[in-house]
Amino acid sequence: GEVNNPGNYQYTKGNRMNDYLKLAGGLTKNAAQGSIYIVYPDGKSKQLSRFLPSPVVYDGSVIIAVQKEEVEKFSFTEYVSSLTEFWADLSQAYLMVILALRSSG
Repeated sequence: GEVNNPGNYQYTKGNRMNDYLKLAGGLTKNAAQGSIYIVYPDGKSKQLSRFLPSPVVYDGSVIIAVQKEEVEKFSFTEYVSSLTEFWADLSQAYLMVILALRSSG
């Protein structure tokens, strides 16, 4: 996942998720802070919370740090270009309808 030194770490009884994240060198700048999970050997999972204590880790658990979703930056130029293209197409369609109505009448 999104840790600086991913790998398998030896289980130490009593260690919590934060302890293992520190062992892995901490989170990368691309880690989604709200999407860090632990999956227990029985298949259950828990999410890391800022407000609750770090979950206890059991032997065979897997910690997953998810990458942030990339958000495309807003481009005003692209927006105006698309809007202009839309209005040009709409105007052209309108004029074609008007001309068709005049020629048939």
